[in-house]
Amino acid sequence: MRQFFWRYSRKVQQPRGYTHFQLYVLAKLDGLVRNKKAYEMKPGSDPILVRALRKATYAVYRDCQDQGLQKEAQQVMRLATAAETREAVAWER
Repeated sequence: MRQFFWRYSRKVQQPRGYTHFQLYVLAKLDGLVRNKKAYEMKPGSDPILVRALRKATYAVYRDCQDQGLQKEAQQVMRLATAAETREAVAWER
């Protein structure tokens, strides 16, 4: 959890401190987004597992909203999408 906090502390503006559960939920969202993107790019990925990962990601995103972390959750999703775009561009070179 602390790795997540320090990794995104400069990218996500936080005017306040986070509780342990809020950090846990944000870290869980980050991990699910990364796993979902990696698994979707894998050839021959099982569509049932992709759907399960999407639903789990959405559920954790909603948990973030319940904790008042909607802006932070959206930023985590954007950062993961931006990282995926950078990796795709680097792969094509």
